[in-house]
Amino acid sequence: LAIFQAEYEACVNRDTFLFQDTLRCLPNGDFDPAQCLDQVMYGEDDTNYNEICFCIDEEANFNSTTEIVANIDLAPNMLHCHVEDDDHPLGYYRPCEAEYRSKTRPAHGNFSVFINDEWITVGSDFTGYLDNSWIPNCSPDGYYGLKQRKHEDATLGYCSDRENNQIEHFEGVYDEMDCLCAQVRNAMLPTDDRPSCCPNGSFDPTQCRGERCYCVNQHGKQISQESLEHQNCGTC
Repeated sequence: LAIFQAEYEACVNRDTFLFQDTLRCLPNGDFDPAQCLDQVMYGEDDTNYNEICFCIDEEANFNSTTEIVANIDLAPNMLHCHVEDDDHPLGYYRPCEAEYRSKTRPAHGNFSVFINDEWITVGSDFTGYLDNSWIPNCSPDGYYGLKQRKHEDATLGYCSDRENNQIEHFEGVYDEMDCLCAQVRNAMLPTDDRPSCCPNGSFDPTQCRGERCYCVNQHGKQISQESLEHQNCGTC
């Protein structure tokens, strides 16, 4: 497995963008029973090809003998899983994926890529031009990811909730952020027993409850015994 370590680390540390032909998740991590997929590849003209939608079971299986596929415009009336509720907005797409698609898949196959800290919009004739529009980082459930790039400087970022509201004042160098601590703090509101975070939203290596302190790893897991004495856990 050592030969794949670099690829593995690159995968787990990358931004979680939405990809074509990737099944969507629910906020709890399960497969979303309501799915839609594009009929064209990125960069191709999708003007006359709307997404096709279908229903899957909890193991992501599609039963071709009992289920049907439908155009995205007809899905709410034809597919039992495509009903409007808190997690399934009208039109299928959740806030982040809707914004992401609107900025990366305009008509005539234009799409955007991030190169040298700038968003470049590439036309179907592959002639690049600079696009100053902000492109969101989406989680696999279609909501906004834990960290977002700042509009005014793409090398910087801030910690975000799923609706793209900045969490407290957590921000920093985008590539050095994970926002895991900020996410926990935000989820534990309105309690006061919340973890201590670094300014960029990562876990402070030293956590304390009352007078007892201990060390934690990147994910906030305790890795030392609690002590009344100072522990050298490191700094932010």
